Amino acid sequence: DIPDDLFISIFALGRIPGWTLQCVEQYKDNILLRPLTEYIGEMDLEYTPIEQRT
Repeated sequence: DIPDDLFISIFALGRIPGWTLQCVEQYKDNILLRPLTEYIGEMDLEYTPIEQRT
């Protein structure tokens, strides 16, 4: 059994090769594999404190 405090580290360790390859491919091909999203909602809205919201 894997100790609870090591689980996340070991889980991430198995993902590192894939993450690394994605970075290498993105750098090599000079493209964004996950393009930025564009916000299309209303702009310049005034902030309403949570206590005053309905």
